[in-house]
Amino acid sequence: MADGETQVSAPTPPPPSEQPRTGGTSPAEADRIASDQEDAFAEKPHLYAAGALVGGFVFAKVLGALFGSDDD
Repeated sequence: MADGETQVSAPTPPPPSEQPRTGGTSPAEADRIASDQEDAFAEKPHLYAAGALVGGFVFAKVLGALFGSDDD
């Protein structure tokens, strides 16, 4: 360096806080929370399957009524 020049450095960040973070959870903690909650689908999956079949049937009937042929 030449005389009179000073070196500029980036400011140093503050040290990490000792207080726990409240901004989020770790993936492992989120998995533990999710496994503790009850899953309605796991208890009665047949109801969801039946609902999907009935919904598909109703949707097909609606489409048939709207766009069906005029063969009556």
